[in-house]
Formats: sequence, structure tokens, C-alpha cells
Amino acid sequence: MLNLFKRKPKIKSLLQALTSVASTRELERAIAEIEDWRDLIVKVSEIKKITEEQCLEKIALKLKIPYSVSVPACDVEVIPDHLQLADFRRAGAIPFTVKGKMEGVVCIDPSAVAKLDQALLKLPLYASTWGAIEQALDKSEKVFLKSRPEHSEQKIAKPNPLEQASRDVVSMLINEVSSYGGEGVLLTFDSVKIKYEFNTAEQKHGDGSINARVSTHLLRYLKVIQSQAGQFVHQVSLDSGFRVIAEFLPGNLLQVRLSWQLPKASSKETLNSETAKFVTPQILIVEDNDTFAKVLERFFELKGLDSIRFHNGEEALDYLQSTTQRPSICICDLHMPRMNGVTFLQNVRMNPALADLPVIVLTSDDDNEVELEVLSVGAAAFVSKNEDPKVLLQHVENLTAEQKKRAIQ
Repeated sequence: MLNLFKRKPKIKSLLQALTSVASTRELERAIAEIEDWRDLIVKVSEIKKITEEQCLEKIALKLKIPYSVSVPACDVEVIPDHLQLADFRRAGAIPFTVKGKMEGVVCIDPSAVAKLDQALLKLPLYASTWGAIEQALDKSEKVFLKSRPEHSEQKIAKPNPLEQASRDVVSMLINEVSSYGGEGVLLTFDSVKIKYEFNTAEQKHGDGSINARVSTHLLRYLKVIQSQAGQFVHQVSLDSGFRVIAEFLPGNLLQVRLSWQLPKASSKETLNSETAKFVTPQILIVEDNDTFAKVLERFFELKGLDSIRFHNGEEALDYLQSTTQRPSICICDLHMPRMNGVTFLQNVRMNPALADLPVIVLTSDDDNEVELEVLSVGAAAFVSKNEDPKVLLQHVENLTAEQKKRAIQ
């Protein structure tokens, strides 16, 4: 029994606490129906037909620790050097920080914290739901990446790609549907794709589809949103949060209605006043792969950046030499028909009017010599397509921030 406990500390301790809420048979059913152990409280609450807060209160009483239904973002800087925010995320926990010091840990399961680092048990522990903790982790990460991008690998690390994709999908849906004046979307899941449908402000029908690979993680994220009963705030960006509601519809089809409220006008006014002196950056995308180009365009939309796209270097160069509105940054694929990325970059650098245009080169190659060649002809950055999209976005934000400073000065 002792060895079994050591192999499964995070589930074992949580199960012990949940025995005060549900029967053994109900717990077995809950475990069988989830893919992520952090969703166990949500599933037990569903089975018992009680709120997450009611379930959490009983768990906290059993664990003999206080609980909170709301969780503040943490100061990522105070995380010990041997740990990263991603480690806390995997453990279903977040540091509780006050004035630059770690004063406790908010968690789902104390034994998961113990597995992360026994020393953390010396700090006060607090119980909360995974939805509240995950929301605080996301906010903490965005704030840190905004202020200290150079330390992102040290303190943040890469999240599970599919977990991140589920958040990006929600951001994409909010951004796309809101651009047509809509405030909600109907999602229909099947084994091939996720179909989404919405009505525009003029009551016209719009639709699209999403790769089914993200279905499991997206459904889990939507369950988290549902559990917050209209109080969940999804951060599309650091400055833009939407209060979202997820409703799972009855019937034979797996359907979810997702709706949201637009950000407060006062927040938009503050953001606009701070950037009034700087024209919205435009990104020139030179990419022959339609799918990848659309992904880039949507990411930049979520960041409030306009973009224009060309299929190869020749078309893009013609545009640059004829337009009176020069883009802020160019993102160029390395391998393209008619004119590749290196030749395009060389032509840009030879033109006095374009010589200082920042160009980020994208490639699927993993070759140091290719990277050196690209950088030697004047690329601002060399980014692999296999990297987390945040790496590319961070380069873009850094370059636009520099341009913004120069424009204000």
C-alpha cells in the first residue's frame, strides 16, 4: 500500500479528500471519464450535481487547509530557479506571492505540490479549483512575457502544445466572430472536425472548421469555463479579457454554445490613448503555404496587428517598391517559388528606402549554416516553424516596441 501511494501521490491524496464528497463507485466513474487528473473535482461535482465551490469546501475541510474560489496571478520572478511556471501548471498549483515573496501555494492536491518540491510544504497551502488556478496561471504568464521576454525560457517553459492550442482556438473564435459583430458561436464536435457557426450583427450566417486534434483539450477547457458559471475571464491578450460562458447542449450531437461579453469601453480608451502616437503596425507576410499563412494572420489579429500577405518574394518585393505605406515588419518564408527568402532579403537590403525594414525569416530547416547565412544578409531574426508561435510573436512585439519608442521620441 505504501509503494502504491508513492507512485500516485497526486491522485491518492485528492481521492482521500473526495471520499467525503462521493462514494467509491462514483469516484471510479469520475476517474474513468476524465483524461486529465486536474479535472477530477469538476467531474465529481457534475456527478454529485453540486457546485464546484460546494465540492471544494468539503475537500478543503478534509485536507484541513483553507480554500478560495478566486486566485490571484503570481509574480513569476519569485519562483525558485530550479522550478518553472510550467511545473506548477502540471501540478495543478500556483505560487501565492505578496510583495516579491512566495507566501504560499494554491493547489488542487497538496501531495502534487509535495512531488514538485517537498520544501514547498513549509509554506501555507490553500485549496482551489483548477479553473481558477489555470486562469491565474495564464494571466501570470502573459504579464511576465510582456515585462521580461528575455527570461521566458528560464521561468515559463513551453506549455503542452495542445493545451495552448485550445486557448488559442477560443481566442481565434472570439476575435473572428467579434469582427463581424457577433457575440457567440455554436461548436459541433465530431471525429473529423470541429465546426463552428455564428450570426453576424446583420444576422448573416458564418461558419468555419477547426482540426479535430484539439478536441479533447478544447472540451476540457470549455468544461473549465462552464464550471465558472459566467465568471471566467479568457485573456485574448494582456490588455483584452472577455467574460465567457460555455453551455453544453443536450442531444445526440456533441455541441457547445460559447458566448462572451466585449471588453469594457474604458479599457479600450486607456489602451488607445497610450498608443495614440503610434500607428497600428502592419505585418507583411510572405508565405506560399496557405494554411500556415492563415494561422499567422489570425495570431496577429489577436495581438491587434494588421497584416497583408503575398505568396512569394517577387510579389512582395513589387509591393514594397510601389506602395506608399511601408509595413512595420516583414515575416518571410525561406523556401518559396520564384524568389526564395534569402534573395528577397538581399533585394530589400539593397533598396535604400527599405534597408531598415525588419525582416524575420521562417523555416522548417534545423541547420546552423542556413541560420548564419540568413542572419549575415540582414535578417532581424531566424525562427523555426516548429517553434512555439509565442517565440515569433515575441520577436514581433519586441520589434514593434522599438519602433513605437522611436515614433514617440
